[in-house]
Amino acid sequence: LPPLEIGHSMGGLVVHLGGDWQQDADVSIRSSMNSTTIQMPDNARAEWVAGSQHISVRGLEQPEPPAPTLKMSVRKWIGPMRIQPD
Repeated sequence: LPPLEIGHSMGGLVVHLGGDWQQDADVSIRSSMNSTTIQMPDNARAEWVAGSQHISVRGLEQPEPPAPTLKMSVRKWIGPMRIQPD
């Protein structure tokens, strides 16, 4: 898959990554001056590279390998970011 790149500023953002992931993917999210929620799928693992201390993860469970892996690169400026299950 080609990388999934999302950029957003000013206003609330909800990124819904639910669905039946079949292979690994790179996901890049750049967000500023807003509140951001990332809804993670339950059938894929996540590897996080975070660029902000304002990220909270709630109730997220990692499936066992060989589940697909989403390599999450996150940059967040000004405002909270929540990562939660789908």
